Amino acid sequence: MVDVVRIPAGMTLPEEHASGVAAVCRCCGCTDDRPCLAGCAWESDDQDLCTACAERVLAIVSPAAADRQLVAQSIGRETSLNVLALALHYAAGDWRRAMIRDRGRELVGTVVEWAR
Repeated sequence: MVDVVRIPAGMTLPEEHASGVAAVCRCCGCTDDRPCLAGCAWESDDQDLCTACAERVLAIVSPAAADRQLVAQSIGRETSLNVLALALHYAAGDWRRAMIRDRGRELVGTVVEWAR
């Protein structure tokens, strides 16, 4: 998983990235120049998570998402291991963890674990 991409010396940077680091979503890999197909923005000033991925994670782990059937549907529709890994991280110690791991196994045959 790539959190940031280093820009080579001499390459012109947009003003908001004058630090020399381009913003890349840690879940889907979208950037300012190549946003998600449905469109997205940066969830926070860190510019490492886009709003589209944040919504997908929140559909799984937000306190409002307590309905097991709706959460199970959100997890079942998810195809990004990065989104599942982030959701697994935030769902620490709660009933969603087993569902998230099972979906990870379906996708790749292994247990999805958050990189520690």
